[in-house]
Amino acid sequence: PLHGPTWISINIGAFVCLPCSGIHRNLGVHISKVRSISMDALNDDWVDNMERWGNARVNAEWQANLPKDYPLPSAADADNQTAVLDRFIRDKYEKQLF
Repeated sequence: PLHGPTWISINIGAFVCLPCSGIHRNLGVHISKVRSISMDALNDDWVDNMERWGNARVNAEWQANLPKDYPLPSAADADNQTAVLDRFIRDKYEKQLF
């Protein structure tokens, strides 16, 4: 499987998997600034932001009003880079629906 956090969104403060990193990059740097955990040199401000936020807090904030019937992407959606994954990320960060 391709999922597993190897990338970060330095301004959002979340770890993301490879397929999600591509979608985040396509959102534009005004929404999500993506860096590799292993290939980029991470500065102290980015690390501090990751420690301040982290995925649990990011999800609590950005999914606070997630409808119970909203179709969440699965690991298979990430592996296959499906429209379900793309729509979820765009709805969450670009459209701020939740």
